[in-house]
Amino acid sequence: MCRKIAKSIGKKPVGQAAPPIKGIQQAYETAAQAQANAAAKASSDAKTNWLDQFRSVDEMEDGPIVMVINGVLQEGICFIGANPGDGKTWVALAFAKAISTGTPLFDMPQYDVPMPRTVIYLIPESRDRAFRKRCEAFEMPKDKLKFMARTISAGAPLQLSDPNLLEAVRQTKAVVFLDTAARFMRGTDENAAAQNRLLEMTWSHCWRRVLQLLCSFITQPKRPSRKRWL
Repeated sequence: MCRKIAKSIGKKPVGQAAPPIKGIQQAYETAAQAQANAAAKASSDAKTNWLDQFRSVDEMEDGPIVMVINGVLQEGICFIGANPGDGKTWVALAFAKAISTGTPLFDMPQYDVPMPRTVIYLIPESRDRAFRKRCEAFEMPKDKLKFMARTISAGAPLQLSDPNLLEAVRQTKAVVFLDTAARFMRGTDENAAAQNRLLEMTWSHCWRRVLQLLCSFITQPKRPSRKRWL
C-alpha cells in the first residue's frame, strides 16, 4: 500500500494543484451566485426606488434647531482644525467648560449655553498629569457627571463603537470631544480620512440615537513657508 501511494505521488509533477474538493467548490459557486443575485436585486431596486433616498422640503424633519452654544455650536458633528501648537486643546477646553457649567463661552453673553450638558473628553495624545494641569488652569468642574476625560494613562484609546462609550453617551446625553481626530481613525492622514471614516463610524445607527454633539479637532499639516523674492 505504501509503495502504491509513493509511486502515485511520484508520478505527479511538482507544483501541480490538487483537484478541488467538490463540496468546497459548490460552496464557492453558491456564494458567488448569491452575491451576484444581491447585486442584481440592488440594481433593480435602485431603478424603481431611487426617489425614496431623497426628501423634498415638506418631507424634511421640522422643529427648532437645538443649540448647544448659541451662535457657535448646534447638535450634530463639528470639526475644528488648526496648525500644531495653535491652541486647539485650549479652545476645546473653553467649549467644554461652557457646555458643562452652563456659562457663556469666553464670558460673552451672546454665546450663552441654553442648557448645561455632560462632557466626555477623549484625549489619547496626553497623559493624566499634563491634562490635569490644563483642566485645573481652566477650573473645569470636578463633578464627574459634568466633565469626564480619558487620556492615554487609562489605556488604549476607546474605539467609537466601544459599548462602554456608547452606554455613557446614552445615559448622560453627553457632548463628546475627540482631541484629536487622528487617534480615532485607521487612516494615517487624518485630514484625508476624517470625513469618510470618522463620520461613517460616529453617525452609525447607534450614534444617531444617542449623540447630541461630537466636537472633533484636526491638526492641519505644516506647509513650507513661501519666500518673498524682490
